[in-house]
Amino acid sequence: MRITPAAFAVLLLPGIVRAETAPRPAVVTVRATGAIRIDGRLDEPDWQRAPVTMGFRQWSPDWGAASRLRTEVRVLFDDRFVYVGARMFNPAGAAGVVGLTHRRDYQSDSDWLGVYIDSLQDGRTAHAFRVNPANVQIDLINYDGESEDTGWDAVWESGAAVDADGWTAELRIPIDVLPFRNGGRPQRWGIYFDRFNVKPAECSANMVTPRGVLGFVNHFPVLEGFEPAKMPMRRELIPYVSVRDKTTTAPPLDDRGTSADAGLDARLGLSFGELDLAVRPDFGQVEVDEQVLNLSTSETFLPEKRPFFVEGSEVFRIVGPTLFYSRRIGRALPEPESPPGASLAERPLAADILAAAKFTGTSEKGFTLGLLGAVSEGENATFRDASGDTFRQRVERPADFEVVRGFQRLDTRGSYVGGIVTHAGWHGAGGRDSLLGAADFLWKLPNGRTQIDSLVAGSRAGTPGAMQSGFQARFNIQHTFKIPWTLALLAATTTREYSPNDLGYLDRTDFTWTGATLSRGWDRRWHSLRNWSVSFLAEQGDDRAGRPYWRNVDAKAATEFTNEWTASLEAALRLPSWDDRELRTYMDPVKKYLRRPAEPYLAAAVGTATQKPWSVSFKVERLDEESGPTTWLTLAQTIRPVPRIEIGLNTLLIRQAGGVRWLETVPGANPTVGTRRLSHLEQVLRVSYAFTPRLTLQLFSEWFDANWAYRDIRAWADDGVLAPATATGPTAFSSRSWALDVVGRWEFRPGSAAYLVFTRGVTAPPGDVANDHGGISPYRDIASLSRLPAQSVIQLKVSWWL
Repeated sequence: MRITPAAFAVLLLPGIVRAETAPRPAVVTVRATGAIRIDGRLDEPDWQRAPVTMGFRQWSPDWGAASRLRTEVRVLFDDRFVYVGARMFNPAGAAGVVGLTHRRDYQSDSDWLGVYIDSLQDGRTAHAFRVNPANVQIDLINYDGESEDTGWDAVWESGAAVDADGWTAELRIPIDVLPFRNGGRPQRWGIYFDRFNVKPAECSANMVTPRGVLGFVNHFPVLEGFEPAKMPMRRELIPYVSVRDKTTTAPPLDDRGTSADAGLDARLGLSFGELDLAVRPDFGQVEVDEQVLNLSTSETFLPEKRPFFVEGSEVFRIVGPTLFYSRRIGRALPEPESPPGASLAERPLAADILAAAKFTGTSEKGFTLGLLGAVSEGENATFRDASGDTFRQRVERPADFEVVRGFQRLDTRGSYVGGIVTHAGWHGAGGRDSLLGAADFLWKLPNGRTQIDSLVAGSRAGTPGAMQSGFQARFNIQHTFKIPWTLALLAATTTREYSPNDLGYLDRTDFTWTGATLSRGWDRRWHSLRNWSVSFLAEQGDDRAGRPYWRNVDAKAATEFTNEWTASLEAALRLPSWDDRELRTYMDPVKKYLRRPAEPYLAAAVGTATQKPWSVSFKVERLDEESGPTTWLTLAQTIRPVPRIEIGLNTLLIRQAGGVRWLETVPGANPTVGTRRLSHLEQVLRVSYAFTPRLTLQLFSEWFDANWAYRDIRAWADDGVLAPATATGPTAFSSRSWALDVVGRWEFRPGSAAYLVFTRGVTAPPGDVANDHGGISPYRDIASLSRLPAQSVIQLKVSWWL
């Protein structure tokens, strides 16, 4: 009899439900009676009245042990702000304090103080504020200790000072930048402090969960005594203007010239929530996405960076898959195909957003509602015919997008039940419409060691007259035994017609998936080793026809060393399977399968101490495929010659000797495959210089060189059978590019910044240095890019916080 994860969960429940965990500790705050000057000095009388939080314990190097360093934190409040004052003692005094000056929102190997606030006390999400001794700020959203989003930005103040005892920090956090429950009763927030120290190396906090206890935010101490007379309403207007001058261009386009743009983001606090409005939303950043060589059948996932979509994004998150992927709105557009006899003269890069609105709010009883709507305009490209005349042609239809998300908090441990509905529609002849609905829940049991989550979703999408419906279901349970080993069981399924990707992200549908992970960490030392861990994984994915497309077993071990180095080793075996995607017949009425034999995988990684002036991490991976191995070499270096300069040098080298991959499909014929050889070198250079934390200069450069070629050409004849064939098109390909981005940023007042940006990009014509052995000559290939036409842009952007 087969025991499914759901059935196994039922068997576990009687043994895992225990009494409620111990009450949370408290951090006591008092009202400030006078003005607080944010200079890092802690010399106002109110700081002496505030109760002191001490007794920090270690996250590392010795989990749960008392901190070797004394830390004192005090909290004050008034009707507009929460104030945090902290003293970080260091036995070496000022000489032991490490404070690097660099750009905002970058996590360096400095000393740090962090303040995390769960203002909804939902046990799931915390907004964090960090400051180092050079008064560099970081703000982010923490998702229950599992991930962090540094794209969230708030306007707050901090000060830091170094003295003979160590260093001090002062933070003034506006109440209205945080989500909070609407209602008249006193606010009950969770609050957590942590401290990162370089000399000696230690991470400590006022709350450290015992090993094996699940969750993070749900264990925050309670902020007691916090009773503002009235919760402030947020009022922010953030207009921006930008001027862009394209000085050089690459044929066949000639889009040189100057253009200007402007827009507005507004955040308006209401008595029952917050309303965010945007007209032509600011993209919010000027650093380009790194290029990725993606020859797979899965789309590359890119992080969101636009402030309008980052603000309040935690409301729209669900357990499991990403059903709202905001980068679908205002999406990047591919280069349009030219009509017969015409050439491309001008093209849009993205679908511009005309306007967007978002509402988020949480009731006194813990019900959270999120509403989002956006409209993007249609886009046209300009083409030139044989006579030289130009004409315009629609390449993107106007579209509208809507998202409704609601969930009810069930307790303070992070449990909830909720749902989400999304809609995306592209207007006009041949347009597309997509509707998706889902219900999800997360339950954290009182024992603190068990978590269950589930999702059920359905979609209806397609063009008029050709709509299709599908569904998805997911169940996951995680339990930590007292030993403490942690066991996670996952089961999921989707139909072939399920279609979430008009406004969500899912790398595939048509599957039934089961997986189990067993893991454990040890908080002990053995000679030069400490804090080691192991994990074991087994997973299988079948399509709905019953063919296994993925079967994998995996084991991994990792450790730290007493000198702050790290190392890991991983071994896996991908068992024989049937690949239903490589032949590109996934959406055909009858899929074609490519047989995959067993493929062993091995990976090893080592990293040096990151707080040194020069730190290195190196990883090597090897996958043995049927016609030869594929090897990945990843080298990441960080160099800090002086405290204000940081150089990052990341190198990726891929060599593939074998592996059967799709080559082409001629209309009316079966797909053709070949044994692919590939060489790929990617070199990323980042150089950052900080005049002050508010005035920084950064250089980003990426070199990209790849060649791949196919041999032993064969055509699909039957599942598991390939017959000799001849390719009708090219069998060798190449991709080369160089991107340079220089960004100067000046935050001339809190929340207001000016950017001066120079961007230069060169892309070689496809296949220009292709060869039949899939090899590269990096120096020659990359150097030749300097002789190709480049696209150069100078841009000035200014945004004001009002």
